[in-house]
Amino acid sequence: MHDNDIYWLNMESSTSSLHRITTDGSIPDSIYNGINDNIYRDFIFEKPTSLWWSPSDNGYYHLGYLQMNNSQVPLSNIVIYDDNGGYTTNYYRYSTINSSIGTVNLFIIRINAQTNEYQKAIRVQPPYKLEQWPHYVVHVNWLSNDQLIVLWSLRDQRRTILGYCTERNNWKCDELVTLRNWLRMNHVPNSIMPASAESSLINEINNELFFCGQTPENSMKTFYQLYSFNVDKI
Repeated sequence: MHDNDIYWLNMESSTSSLHRITTDGSIPDSIYNGINDNIYRDFIFEKPTSLWWSPSDNGYYHLGYLQMNNSQVPLSNIVIYDDNGGYTTNYYRYSTINSSIGTVNLFIIRINAQTNEYQKAIRVQPPYKLEQWPHYVVHVNWLSNDQLIVLWSLRDQRRTILGYCTERNNWKCDELVTLRNWLRMNHVPNSIMPASAESSLINEINNELFFCGQTPENSMKTFYQLYSFNVDKI
């Protein structure tokens, strides 16, 4: 990562060189490729980057990454105090209740690790209803080399939409379920996972997807919902 762009080096190849695989990142315009802004870093993913590698398929991989465009988010004056009673003033782009939260898009790059070649990034198309409303991407998970699960939340957190996206559909996502409030992911052991013959939940299911969500009722209690989808029928 450098200057808000993504670089890739195949560490398993002695002949590979460093590839700059995104070129539209911008520090002055606050366009981030694979790098989280303060909201995603501190509250959503709780890590500095947003990159997801798919499993390998005969040397082919897919790299998913978020692109955040915060050029319309206002600059806020942040005062930072030191231990000696002094302070400095810095400016950060930070959303307020009446301002833009910026835009976020998920992109996929297909990479051939055998030839060190890669294809142009393709934008993942969310379900139609999301395109017209400000929203966040709150969870990304690969089911296989060419199948992806994405969870979006509207800005007001009153709608959470789970989508299923595939390469064969040119990364256009089908809506699986919409919930009427904020849905947090239960990460132990996996919040979204393919079923298998070894699953403790059910036996002898093929191409089945389990999804376990934790939905707050209030600040004191939560309840859980378990969903099951046959991805071949979507």
